[in-house]
Amino acid sequence: MTKLPADHEARVRIANDHATSLLVEAAAGTGKTTALVTRLVSMLKSGACELRGVVAMTFTDKAAGEMTLRLRAALEEARAASSDETERARAERALEQLETARVGTIHGFCADLLRERPVEAGVDPSFSVLADDEADALVQRAIGDELGAALATPGEGIRRLLRRTSRDQETARERLRDAVRTLIEHRDHATPWRRDPFDRDAAIDTILTDVTELAALAPKATTPSDWCAKSLLLFQRVMADVEVRERTLPRDHDGLEAALADIARKKEWGWKGAGKFFAPGLLRADVLAKRDALKAKLDAFLVAADADLAACLWRDLRPIVLRYEVLKERAGALDFLDLLLGVRRLLVEHAEVRRELQTRFTHVFVDELQDSDPVQVDVVLLLASDDPSIADPTKVRPVPGKLFLVGDPKQSIYRFRRADIASYRLLREQLERASVPVLHLSTSFRSLPGIQRVINAAFEPAMSSAPAGVQAEHVALTEWRAAEEKRPSVIALGIPRPYDKTEKITKGAIEASTPDAVAAFVAWLVRESGWTVIDPVTNEPTRVAPRHVCLLFRRQVGWNDSDVVRPYLRGLEARRVPHVWVGGRSFHEREEIIGLRAIASAIEYPDDALAVYAALRGPFLALTDAELLLYRDRVGPLHPMSKVALDSVETALRPVAEALHLLRELHLGRNRHPIADTFARFFDATRAHAALALAHGGEQVLASASRILDLARRFDARGALSFRGFVELLEDQAERGEGAGGGDSPSGEEGQEGVRVMTVHKAKGLEFPVVVLCDPTASTGSYADRWIDPSKGEAFFKLAGVTPIELRERDAAVVAANEAEIVRVAYVAATRARDLLVIPACGDAPFEEGWLAVMNRAIYPPQSEWRQGDGRAPGCPTFGDESVVSRSFDAESAGTQSVKPGLHRSVGVVWWDPRTLPLDEEPADGLRSDDVLRATSGVDDGMRAHRAWLDARATAIEDGAIPTILASTVHQLARTPRDESEPPHVERMMCAVSTRPTGRRIEALFRGALALLQPGDGDDVIAAMVRARARVIGADADEERAVSEALRALVRHPWIASARPAARAVPIVAPDERGVVVEGTIDLVREDAGALMVVRIVMSEGEPSEAQRAEATILADALRGTTKRTVRAALLVV
Repeated sequence: MTKLPADHEARVRIANDHATSLLVEAAAGTGKTTALVTRLVSMLKSGACELRGVVAMTFTDKAAGEMTLRLRAALEEARAASSDETERARAERALEQLETARVGTIHGFCADLLRERPVEAGVDPSFSVLADDEADALVQRAIGDELGAALATPGEGIRRLLRRTSRDQETARERLRDAVRTLIEHRDHATPWRRDPFDRDAAIDTILTDVTELAALAPKATTPSDWCAKSLLLFQRVMADVEVRERTLPRDHDGLEAALADIARKKEWGWKGAGKFFAPGLLRADVLAKRDALKAKLDAFLVAADADLAACLWRDLRPIVLRYEVLKERAGALDFLDLLLGVRRLLVEHAEVRRELQTRFTHVFVDELQDSDPVQVDVVLLLASDDPSIADPTKVRPVPGKLFLVGDPKQSIYRFRRADIASYRLLREQLERASVPVLHLSTSFRSLPGIQRVINAAFEPAMSSAPAGVQAEHVALTEWRAAEEKRPSVIALGIPRPYDKTEKITKGAIEASTPDAVAAFVAWLVRESGWTVIDPVTNEPTRVAPRHVCLLFRRQVGWNDSDVVRPYLRGLEARRVPHVWVGGRSFHEREEIIGLRAIASAIEYPDDALAVYAALRGPFLALTDAELLLYRDRVGPLHPMSKVALDSVETALRPVAEALHLLRELHLGRNRHPIADTFARFFDATRAHAALALAHGGEQVLASASRILDLARRFDARGALSFRGFVELLEDQAERGEGAGGGDSPSGEEGQEGVRVMTVHKAKGLEFPVVVLCDPTASTGSYADRWIDPSKGEAFFKLAGVTPIELRERDAAVVAANEAEIVRVAYVAATRARDLLVIPACGDAPFEEGWLAVMNRAIYPPQSEWRQGDGRAPGCPTFGDESVVSRSFDAESAGTQSVKPGLHRSVGVVWWDPRTLPLDEEPADGLRSDDVLRATSGVDDGMRAHRAWLDARATAIEDGAIPTILASTVHQLARTPRDESEPPHVERMMCAVSTRPTGRRIEALFRGALALLQPGDGDDVIAAMVRARARVIGADADEERAVSEALRALVRHPWIASARPAARAVPIVAPDERGVVVEGTIDLVREDAGALMVVRIVMSEGEPSEAQRAEATILADALRGTTKRTVRAALLVV
């Protein structure tokens, strides 16, 4: 009898119920994409639809490519297997249409629609789509354009932020940059942030009064070394600083606000001391009560001050957001958000377009629905609507059978991308009201039954007990695969040393101990275990190899900007286990990557002495200080562009000369060859591949270097213009802690041998034979970070570290949503495992503060059974009696009970004895460590020289900021004082517009249309040209009509209509009599009685302004200087 999955009826309905729209909630491993492809092929075979009328969308390029491949394979199988000629012909026709079918990402689909309808959408017909790094470069440019002026005359928000320090050591500029990025990501939610009345200065004065009172108590302490007395010294220092400053200057409330923010974070608030009396007649309790009251008042002040500052920052940074929009428009480019917003606007505002698209696309399929944001959902609903007249997506009822949506709300983990579970629930409720059935797929073909049982035990109570509206409904996984009897399927890996010096289990001790245990276990697993897993490529049992293992992290960066991944990588490298880190700052911390960045900088900037020195001393050229100093003394400067004949250099110093010569050759050819080729030429010349392969962990080192080459090739493929752009990209990635990967999955990793190391978000949609959940102390999201309400256009989030009042008011709701999402992140992580799931755990007590705490109820047996573990677990080494390696106390005498290593049958989990693992191995090299650039001698002299170099560099930068060539536009020059020149001849025209709008927009419309105007253009041509331009810039009907009338009159003027030789729209760049380079465009140049006449065409109801007259004169002067002919200026006023 054929085995059927538990959800067989739902799968049959998905395949065969073509007349009903469906929402399918498919749990992890149940085959979401397979269900979608099965339904689509069934509909194609039956004739229910044609592939050219289908839209099938997902949310990543990788997933879209996989969907296309699966669809092709299924269609080919259907064609081969069908005995029905009609079905076979339909499958054949679908295969023919597949290459042009709308199967891809939703962003790609939206880009195609905008290119079809650029006029209605109001976009440049030849727009380009900005890749992430290109969009980021435009953001950087917008920041550069606007932030300089903002810093010169800062608004209140920027002024106050500049005074504040950051706890993660970010500079104020970095915080402002990140804040601008966040605002740009949410620019479609433009509701201004509320600024409540708040007398900041008075509040500061009040707090300072209380601080003065507490500071006065410090000298009265009976024991000056008392901890409470020491804490009061903090207030003494603050008031001393205030007193000194205010002897000569007025009170600096901005500085005091920043100082109070710093004080609030000090550890001294917790110092209490001992004894009943603080001083004679003064109870310690009274002093502590005063201090606690001050802390409460200070915290309340900072809440209000932060909210006030956030509102000011939102206002101050909006011009940079608007500048970004301007830069995109000038570049004729759209980013990913523009694509979505443009199509939604197209569908909402243009009924005829909406009707045409609804007719053309007969069926809409969406995969990974839980990852869609509200804008994407609106587009899908409007395409599927049964009533073309409905423009409101929330009122749409889909056509029966037209819509098929599949996703898993339990895997909704992209709140930071606006794909919120709340939006998903609203969509589901809307579809249920429209009689769209919700089906569930629960049979998971991915994981072993033991893994599924642990997942069900962990997440059913966690998801069911969440507050209403913030969590997905839990649907238990049902088994399909046969159980594994020869080895464990779930392991609780004992954390060796969870105790700190105070004999307490702490986050710090767990963070310090877990990486080594994980690395040691992985090394044992791939070298000694002999265990087999199902290989994802061959689908056959094979011995565990590094490529089968994945370490998953919830985060990359920990408290105080620390890299939480790096210790795990060090542990793997100490044991020579190859690995591939998918993104993250640890990649840029590797010694070979630091060396390659130094080489790239030296190639691009040969004048940068420090970059050249770093390249010469780095791991690739590996020259010593002695060699470099001797070369400088006997041959010349360490400058790649210094021409030195190699045969003239003594043998001992020739390696230095050869290295400089190589850098020189690469510099000269850097923009003539592909970037990857420049690196390849360097590797060939230095034989670096061989040296890297022979290094400790050579395979991993080579893999890291290869990823730089892969990144260079992708950068070239996107149309890179210069080697410098790639150098800046590397530096920016290193600064921001981004890996050299990119895209949906790591580049080239499918063919690389190595343990995969990535975040859960990177692993979304992937699966691995072995998964190890890492960093168990990562937080559970108990903080408010963002609130977004698309229906109201509201988006509130922390900005440069300060919280707006609207977010503060929604604190409880946001925290609940965050904590619920962390549970889903853990669910996604655990369900990536096919054959083995490893969870670090503390044997002496469950750690309840981290993201893996949700797993505790599933991996810990009842406490009465903690000591009942079977130490002879199948396939495992012989275990001892303790799952903790070391304590500073005797567990039995202290009453501490530890989970005994071995198989605990009540939970189906093997608790691993960390004593069986080789712990505490240190890497020889590979990752950057403190001794990479260890000083050899003359450290003090070197530091002084370096400081002198920094001073000289700063001076050079200041000098370089003074321009040697002054350039200005005609518009700018016309509005600055200048010498008297011959006034232009003014020619006036009248047109049939009684009243005319004014302002910059109509001027922009006139000048844009004027540039396209040709002699002989008829009224219809002019009207169409103006209408198209008006849609682009958003001009209204009155402005459009006025410009059309002006151009109709203008085209009939003799200067335009005359057959006399003339030139239109002539660009000019030429120096004027003062040496200033003038840049502008001459509207018309014509011969006039042996001279040239420069004509400036303007719209004006009255007399032309002095600036308009000056523009004509400036253009005439510039042309006179260039042609050496007689040139007269004229104004044609319409």
